[in-house]
Amino acid sequence: MAKERIGLGKLGSKLLSNLSAEKKEVFTIKDAEAASKIKGIRLWKLLHSLTKNKWIKKIERGKYLILPLESGLHAG
Repeated sequence: MAKERIGLGKLGSKLLSNLSAEKKEVFTIKDAEAASKIKGIRLWKLLHSLTKNKWIKKIERGKYLILPLESGLHAG
């Protein structure tokens, strides 16, 4: 059974909104730092949580893909 997406939270929502406003479907850690104003372990934990909850997908070291809402339960 596929894992259901859960809430984004304030930081996750801000990050994804800012990246979307910049038309970035694929983003790097540096992009995420600039979009969220978060660095280090705090940013890593946010990215890890977004990956675990199927909002983003890690495509290679330091590079992520924002999963579209249409992917729903079948994400990642």
